[in-house]
Amino acid sequence: TEPRKSFTDYMRTYFRSRRFQLTSAVFGTNFCFLFVAMRVETILLGTGLLKDLDNTFQFTPKVTFWWEAAFLILFLCGNIIILSLFRLGRQGDHRDRVVFTSALVDMTIVLFCISMLFWAESRR
Repeated sequence: TEPRKSFTDYMRTYFRSRRFQLTSAVFGTNFCFLFVAMRVETILLGTGLLKDLDNTFQFTPKVTFWWEAAFLILFLCGNIIILSLFRLGRQGDHRDRVVFTSALVDMTIVLFCISMLFWAESRR
């Protein structure tokens, strides 16, 4: 019989897979964009720049702020896990380096987005 894969090996295989890419795009990025759009709509309604047509559900700006912040923090945690699984000193192939680099770039973008979100909220 084949030896059982360790949890680390299972996670490395998952993060290298197309399934992770699809899941990340559909359930990660799209939901975050949804909360950004809902937040912008609610703020524009509050300032009177949009007329409320009662055709969409609206959270308060505070709720959408915390949902968006939570998603970004989850992205950050995911990137930290990926970086620890595919760290640079470890022997790996080209795909491992691509996954590591992608997580590093994504982490930079997420940190920028979190900073801008908190900065914008403090100015609102």
